[in-house]
Amino acid sequence: VFGGLLMGCINGKSLLREEDLNYIARNTAMDKDAVEKQYQNFLQKHPDGQISRKSFHSMMKECYPGTDTEKLERHIFRMYDTNKDGHIDFREFMIVLYVMSNGSPEENLKQIFRV
Repeated sequence: VFGGLLMGCINGKSLLREEDLNYIARNTAMDKDAVEKQYQNFLQKHPDGQISRKSFHSMMKECYPGTDTEKLERHIFRMYDTNKDGHIDFREFMIVLYVMSNGSPEENLKQIFRV
């Protein structure tokens, strides 16, 4: 860690800030090492550190071939893109993924029906 950033991510440019690492570790059951490992996996699939709508569309088509996923896609993308910038970053991805896989039914419903 150097200057609050994790080093060695993308062409020398760090994308996961120390505060994001701490936030994810605090809000999931993962320790910092596990978060860092997941971040490296995320970067292998999404080298710019974000999932675009186009990339998300491709992922949905792979998961549900031959199915019209447009409405489901919009809803799920909105669920993940909590800052509404049109991309899903690692922090957004990890928090929603954690809540949906480990959260209580109430937490899951709050995440799904967040307005």
